[in-house]
Amino acid sequence: EYMNTEKVIENLIENKGFAEAFVVMTDTSVNVTVNKEELNQNDEAKILDVGNRETKLPADQSRIQNKF
Repeated sequence: EYMNTEKVIENLIENKGFAEAFVVMTDTSVNVTVNKEELNQNDEAKILDVGNRETKLPADQSRIQNKF
């Protein structure tokens, strides 16, 4: 089940303009790595919106990082 949700989140994030996204999900957290040199607040808000909507986890249980 997690693998399907992770893939959906990755695709949705990539559709928001990020070249690559990698998502790892557990019962209590979601970790998102995107292929972008720098992330601004707008980028983070877009990613959090997708992650929270798909996982129903609160924002404080999400971690976003860039791959550079």
